Amino acid sequence: MPALVLSALLASHSGIVTAHEYWLDPVDAQWQVGDELQADIRNGQDFTGTAYPFDPQGLSRAGLISDTKRVPLSGRLGDYPAINIPLSEAGLNLLLLETTQRELKYKDLEAFETFLDYHALDDIKQKHKDRGMPTNDIIEHYYRYCKTLVMVDAKDYVSSDSETGAQINPVAALQLQDQRFELLALDSPFNADSLSLQLLFEDKPVQQRQIELFHRDSSDAVVRITALTDSRGMVDFDVSSAGDYLVNSVLVLESETTQAQWVTLWASLSFQQE
Repeated sequence: MPALVLSALLASHSGIVTAHEYWLDPVDAQWQVGDELQADIRNGQDFTGTAYPFDPQGLSRAGLISDTKRVPLSGRLGDYPAINIPLSEAGLNLLLLETTQRELKYKDLEAFETFLDYHALDDIKQKHKDRGMPTNDIIEHYYRYCKTLVMVDAKDYVSSDSETGAQINPVAALQLQDQRFELLALDSPFNADSLSLQLLFEDKPVQQRQIELFHRDSSDAVVRITALTDSRGMVDFDVSSAGDYLVNSVLVLESETTQAQWVTLWASLSFQQE
């Protein structure tokens, strides 16, 4: 398994001003068929962030995926929480969201390199210098690819064949969802001690890329653990402790337009462990 790096964070403060995770945050951990799943869309740093209202113009794709259904997200501008969608099927459900293009400007090279250092993107630092790119007003276009896993009617759900005991795998929530940059959970994290993940770009494994796992416990203390993907784009994390989890990874590409120097893709996966 790839080496892990662990650091403790204060949830109320971070010195990394250019880290800006973006994730889906269900308002509860327990759900039943017939409930309306409510979730915030959050943007922040070190797993602490502001919840934003629903804005359809900022989304290119959003919906709920269960074993037999795919329900597109609908809402009204300003809905809060941003996500409100009915749950109609027991078992593992996946809420996903993708944003349209957004733009960020780094005021100087120091700010840009702080972001790169945080996400272990040393190769981009060198490419920026080699290409003679600007050292001020560095423009990045970025896209978000978010997922959250939700277990519905957990006590009544059976994930294996009752007669043979054979696992029904993979359920729809654990299948690839055609996201350009995607974090794929290879098994359910619920009531599990570990979680295996695969990181893919355009359906191909991403090797030696940093993946970050944030864990928030009941006291709101946050721990950040990092690991590098292996040759198959895979990594394992311990998820045995109760609390909220966020998995995050960043990929930086050269821009194909003159309007920006770089294109950044963000993939996230969140879930709540009781």
